[in-house]
Amino acid sequence: MVRSTQIFVVLLSLACLPIFGSPAQAQGKKGGEFIPGTVVSIEKEKTGKNYKMKIKSTADDAEFDVPLKPATRLAVIVKGDDGFLRPNVTILTEAVTGNMPNQYTGREFTVFVGAAPPPQLTPDPKAKGVFALCGKVLSKEADGLTVQCGPQPLRILFEGAPVINVKISDAGLIKEGDAVEVEGTLVKSKKTINAITVNVTAAAPLNADEYFAALEERTGKKSKTAKSKTAKAKTEGAEDAAGAAGAESDPFGVNKKKGAPKTKAEKAAETEAKKDEAKKAETKDGEKPAEEKKAAEKKE
Repeated sequence: MVRSTQIFVVLLSLACLPIFGSPAQAQGKKGGEFIPGTVVSIEKEKTGKNYKMKIKSTADDAEFDVPLKPATRLAVIVKGDDGFLRPNVTILTEAVTGNMPNQYTGREFTVFVGAAPPPQLTPDPKAKGVFALCGKVLSKEADGLTVQCGPQPLRILFEGAPVINVKISDAGLIKEGDAVEVEGTLVKSKKTINAITVNVTAAAPLNADEYFAALEERTGKKSKTAKSKTAKAKTEGAEDAAGAAGAESDPFGVNKKKGAPKTKAEKAAETEAKKDEAKKAETKDGEKPAEEKKAAEKKE
């Protein structure tokens, strides 16, 4: 695959990846300071909403407290597996045009869980057929992805085993020893940094199934795909259960609201009732049913 320095810079800027090795306390765009270092500790505050992180500066080993608030732009970049390539996540990759229209190949993917950049397909001016491609995953196949990146869905075929970097705004993933870069205002008297942006590169890789299971347990929320399937199954089960209970407690439908759709159990009960009525109509005052009468007449 053709590699280009310029498109690589575009990918990094879009993914908000941290750039380590920059001078400590360098001036940021908004007058803030860039302070690279490592995470010394991180703990959740008593309120349960914010985190308090302590970092050690790479330049002079000075330690600073960094409150992580809802307004802080936090990005945790971690190595992941291809389980993160699932519907509804946004991916960013360096894509090369394939052999068919709307088809590309890619090997390295940045996956955004949560906040993500807008879709784009930006050509590299120095490398023909190379693009910075960003879009939402519609489906995953064995050989690649289908991505929404404009009016027409695009196919991205895997070039070998995909390399996955995940970007998540989740302070719960930060661990002691992780590399960090903070942009913000340094308050030397309090040894505190009022952070605007915090980029953390996690040392340990992350398993997709374990992460989403832990996220569901912690927040009580499921992914959109899992939620829709579970909701449908629960609805159908509830209808059957309600229908069965209703048939026993209200066999004549006295309490049923007018115009309400019949459940499967009610329809089955209604069919059986019609069969019973038909049999009773054929048997009057203890007489034999019509079928038995015909059989007797033939014998005579």
